[in-house]
Amino acid sequence: MDDLDTISRAYRVMLQKLLDTVPNITPERSAFGGFSNGAHTTAVLLAGQDEFILRNFRSFFFVEGGSPLAANVLQKLAMKRNRFSSWSEIS
Repeated sequence: MDDLDTISRAYRVMLQKLLDTVPNITPERSAFGGFSNGAHTTAVLLAGQDEFILRNFRSFFFVEGGSPLAANVLQKLAMKRNRFSSWSEIS
């Protein structure tokens, strides 16, 4: 969580360029997530209730990471309209 502000600014800049370039992107059909470190990054943004991410995405996925951190925020009212998926390798 210490890196929330840095992650938020970086992803906002990167994703805003995508949104400006592709005009027909809608939050209802957009998914955001990642594998391993990307899953942890997604979880940090969700745990921090990042305004940009929550405004532009409705589906989130975590693969091999992020789930423990994100689990704490999934019960919040702001998250009820979103969909979540998590995968982890079972050894």
